[in-house]
Amino acid sequence: MVYSRAAKLPATTGASELRVRSPQRIWLFSFALGAVVFAATSLVHWLVYGLLLREHGIRVVGPVAAGGVTTLLFHRLLHTQREARLAALGRFRIIAEMNHHIRNALQTISYQRYVSNSQAEANRVKEAVERIEWVLKEIVPNMQSRDGFN
Repeated sequence: MVYSRAAKLPATTGASELRVRSPQRIWLFSFALGAVVFAATSLVHWLVYGLLLREHGIRVVGPVAAGGVTTLLFHRLLHTQREARLAALGRFRIIAEMNHHIRNALQTISYQRYVSNSQAEANRVKEAVERIEWVLKEIVPNMQSRDGFN
């Protein structure tokens, strides 16, 4: 017997914990932080060289380098965070799917003590056990092989 896979996460999952930033938003945040670092570094250069040392001229190499490095490092940090959250979402989907199948199969088994013994009931118990075995053979190995999750 083949069972379908769950397509969505349950509505009870905390949305704020699972929010994943888009690649465009990651670049936007990275450039914004790079611009802030560029402006702050330019201000410090102006204060030190213009007001304290009385040297005139435009010094932009340092601020541009600081802003660029900050942009790249912050982008890498947010991108790594995004990948980790996507992997966690995948694991949560698999866990939700396992939970669904195992609970349904166990419910069938648990109600068998309240009904009389017959061949139809034995078949239902057998199908429930097969469903649990299917989940443990098909879904759990997929979860363990993904992203090194054990």
